[in-house]
Amino acid sequence: MSRALEASSLIRFGPYEVNLESGDLRKFGYRVKLQPKSFLVLQALLESPGDMVTREELKARLWPEHTFVNVAVRRLREALNDEAQNPAWVETMPRRGYRFIGALEEVGAVASGDAASTEAMAAGLDSAHTIPPAVFQAPPLGYFWRVVMPALALMLTIAIGVVAWKRIVARKAAPVASSIAVLPFADMSPEKNQQYFSDGLAEELLNQLAKTPGLRVAARTSSFQFRDKGAEVAAIGKKLDVGTILEGSVRKEGNRVRISAELVKADDGFQLWSQTYDRNLNDVFAVQDEIARAITGELKLRLLSTNTASLPQRGTNPEAYNAYLQGRYYYERRTQDDLGKALQYFQQAVQIDPDYAQAWSALAWVLIARGEAGYGPSFEEGYRMAQRAADEALRLDPGLAEAHAAVGRIKRTYDWDWAGADTAFRKALALEPQNSVVLLGASSLAASLGRFEEAVALNRRAVEVDPLSVVAHVSLGVHAYYGGQQDLAADAYQKALAISPDEPEAHYLLGLVYLTRSHAEQALAEFQKDQRTGERMVGEALAYAALGRKAEADAALQRLIAGYQTQAAYQIAEVCAFRGEADRAFQWLELARAHRDAGLPAIKGDPLLKNLYRDPRFAEFLQKIGLPG
Repeated sequence: MSRALEASSLIRFGPYEVNLESGDLRKFGYRVKLQPKSFLVLQALLESPGDMVTREELKARLWPEHTFVNVAVRRLREALNDEAQNPAWVETMPRRGYRFIGALEEVGAVASGDAASTEAMAAGLDSAHTIPPAVFQAPPLGYFWRVVMPALALMLTIAIGVVAWKRIVARKAAPVASSIAVLPFADMSPEKNQQYFSDGLAEELLNQLAKTPGLRVAARTSSFQFRDKGAEVAAIGKKLDVGTILEGSVRKEGNRVRISAELVKADDGFQLWSQTYDRNLNDVFAVQDEIARAITGELKLRLLSTNTASLPQRGTNPEAYNAYLQGRYYYERRTQDDLGKALQYFQQAVQIDPDYAQAWSALAWVLIARGEAGYGPSFEEGYRMAQRAADEALRLDPGLAEAHAAVGRIKRTYDWDWAGADTAFRKALALEPQNSVVLLGASSLAASLGRFEEAVALNRRAVEVDPLSVVAHVSLGVHAYYGGQQDLAADAYQKALAISPDEPEAHYLLGLVYLTRSHAEQALAEFQKDQRTGERMVGEALAYAALGRKAEADAALQRLIAGYQTQAAYQIAEVCAFRGEADRAFQWLELARAHRDAGLPAIKGDPLLKNLYRDPRFAEFLQKIGLPG
């Protein structure tokens, strides 16, 4: 029998008490809300205090297939007011499992009538803090409950609130040292034509550092927004909520490259480390590893001694690497022309070096982006090409998280293979739990399956990693909107607009929130700020219907059908459902299914379709695309 459970069904640690029979967790005698799955995690950890319980053991022993262990552990930490970075109770063993590190006190079996023990603990009293009889001469029990207990509860609440506030303020004021932003490196080449190379080098360093356990790395989307803005490091650190910043420059001439890098503290600009490397281009991979190791050493990460050597050793043909970096440069710009150039460079990279897994993964993602935007080959052909590229990337490197995420994206958006997508995203999350691309993909899948709480939780993590990403904030708003959290949705869209005031999608989605709140005039105003013709037509058709302006609503719907019946069948179905025209809505849903419309994976929980939910045809339709009712 385990050490913690040999003689007791009641266990205490610090201010907490766990009743293993009733499943209660209490703090100073007051019950702490804890979800059942998180309690099972706690019970498993208490069975073997000090010993690691692997993630696989938790999955196999406790839960069905679709449970995220890390979500349950995070909720347990929230209940215990614990922190992953500086744990007092639950320690993460990176990529392996968890262990309980607190000191336990075995209290023994709980007697059902032991009211005196419960009352004493609820009052926060023990033998060392007994009130002298001369001061307290046992007033009636009713006085104790009416006067003493409320006073003690108030004092305890105030004390806990002060401590929590101090911790929040401290956390906001001084981000932990084990967090970093990698700024875009400056191009110091004579002809100033190596920005793609400088960006690529910084991004490669960022990706390597992101794989270091215990280190939180701001995503590229956020950190690269500070290019050429001359912002002070303190302002950057505050904006990205990081404690350290890596900046540098690249000077490339022919086959020679000089890389200078500097690591500084964000709060005061104090230099922690700097180095300059003069190398042949063939050695650039070794330089990247060398810089990444030096940084992790300076940050003095926990478990560093076991993880420094685990940074991946990479290498490829320098010409293929150069083509890959140029492809990444154009891919991030996302216009139709730039995506075409990115496709050409990634294809060139894999032609030069067919064993270049990262280039195959990037090729998959650019094909997905072009397919979803309607560029290039047909929808089906684009996804099939992307699938082959992702499969090749994983054949060469099964540990490539973004390649697993690409597979998940294809299986969710085009194949409607929900189980396959779930498996792919779980693998990607296990490999890189702080990768914003992976987190956003996994959150979208969770929403497709109706798991909106999980979708929001995953999306919040993506926002933490990439706080200046419009996509991350918009995605959070969508999942909150579907999950019925309209205030959170509106806040997320407003933050997206604060980052990019002209972001059209945020205006359209904010209009949907206003529509849900029955503020149709405000909804119409937001819809009309969307410069995309099709989306604006959808919004106007919805808003005019809500306002009772039938002639204008009919005209907007007819314009939408005339111009976009193939591309927007799902959106037309939404408008018809919102108008209460169920038969027409199901006709358009069937057309969307025939065209494998990209909107269908978001059908579950769609507020615009709520008029269809009680119709038996809706459950039948979900079955047709493989979704549970």
